[in-house]
Amino acid sequence: MQGLKQRRAEFEGEFNGNRFKGVTVVNNDKGWRKFGDMAADLDAGALANEKRGIYLQVIPLTIVPIKGDGFKAESAGDEKIGDKDAVVLKVTCPDGKDFKLSFDKASGLPVRLVARVLGFQGQEFTQETTLSDYQEADGIKRAGKIEVKRDGQTFLTQQVVSFKVLDQVDAKTFDQPE
Repeated sequence: MQGLKQRRAEFEGEFNGNRFKGVTVVNNDKGWRKFGDMAADLDAGALANEKRGIYLQVIPLTIVPIKGDGFKAESAGDEKIGDKDAVVLKVTCPDGKDFKLSFDKASGLPVRLVARVLGFQGQEFTQETTLSDYQEADGIKRAGKIEVKRDGQTFLTQQVVSFKVLDQVDAKTFDQPE
């Protein structure tokens, strides 16, 4: 990722016993997705959804973007997450959609993000992302474990094995995948 306007996500996984690889690229106002050998431009709706995904990934990492143009943040009370007391912030993004971000009162670190998101088929879900097992890399504390539920069902579990901060990302990284 580079800022809130560029992201390249390469992924692989298994669905119904079949392994797959894919890549999604957002470069400002353009975007592409490739699964296996099938590549396509992102239409306006898919691009807007990917940009929202960038907000939901970057903001828990740096928090700084919510002070920028088009963002609004307000207190949304307190809650208990597991055995941790947390303070909740409601954030409205430039796209007009909001999400709630909860911070552990003791450490100040983000522990949960709840947002409405769209799936690949256009269906809408309440997505709850739980962040834990924080590790430090280049002075940044980053969740080492990320668990995502959609409408209460486990959707994704990630274990971060490496995290690197770059001063600059090669512009070719955000070119259309071949």
